[in-house]
Amino acid sequence: MSIQDIVGEGWEKVLEFLPDDIDESAFRLKAIQRKRGISSAGDLLRVGLAYALGEISLAGVSRWAEGLDIGHLSREALFKRLRNATPWFELYSQC
Repeated sequence: MSIQDIVGEGWEKVLEFLPDDIDESAFRLKAIQRKRGISSAGDLLRVGLAYALGEISLAGVSRWAEGLDIGHLSREALFKRLRNATPWFELYSQC
């Protein structure tokens, strides 16, 4: 399975495995504090996986996300968003 299978064409399939309360948990753990730049927990997870699994820089992930209309964030804003989401990512890494 390639990264493209996970965060690209196969993303809809990945979403089927996520819990129903993913948006609620993202707000509760402050991974998403306001819907600016990246507006859903699913999109935040997709961007996080693209950065973690891919061999691409933050700037590259930022451009990739913008190209797919996932979100419009600078490299610095993306870094802060991913850093703030660490407790939330850890929650789902234990599943």
